[in-house]
This record gives sequence, C-alpha cells and structure tokens, in this order.
Amino acid sequence: MATCAASSQKAEAISLFHVKRLQIGPSGLSRINDPSLNTAMMISSSEDETMELITRLFLVLAAPITALFVSRDALNFGVIQVMVAVALFVLMVAALAFWPRRESGNTEI
Repeated sequence: MATCAASSQKAEAISLFHVKRLQIGPSGLSRINDPSLNTAMMISSSEDETMELITRLFLVLAAPITALFVSRDALNFGVIQVMVAVALFVLMVAALAFWPRRESGNTEI
C-alpha cells in the first residue's frame, strides 16, 4: 500500500509540474524553482531563450509573407503565419542539407 501511495504522490508532483510550471509575480511570468519536482524535465533558461529567439525569428520573417496572401485582421492569420514559418524552417534545413561541401584533403589519384 505504501508503494501505491508513493507512486501516487510522484504522479501528482509530475502533473503539478506540467500544470504549474510558471507563476505570475511582480515582474511577470517566472519559473517555479521547486526541488521536490522532477528537475530532469525542466529546460534550462538559456536553452529556452534560444528556442524562443529562433521561433520569434521565423515568425517575424513569416508575417510579411503571410500578409501578402491573408489580411492581418483575418481570424486565421496566426495559423497561416505558423504554417509559413514551418515552411521557411523546412526550406532552411533543406538548403543546409543540400549545400555543396568542399572536399577536404587530397583527392588526387
């Protein structure tokens, strides 16, 4: 019975982590630093900021392209903007994948 209670508490702590990751403070949203929660699931702030920067960059680039096809007042502008941002990301990855590479070393036979 004690094992069941311990796993129940752990499941509750994990669900609390997913629900209450952020708290509202005087300076806005901030992370809760509670050592009782599973810290292996937390992302460090530098990785979080990097992903946010990349996401914002693609969304900023996608906004004017989306505005060529859809009015900014349209209800689905945000959805189409995200689709264009994903398409831009795919194009960037494809360009990097197929970019010709210079052969290193001596290639003479």
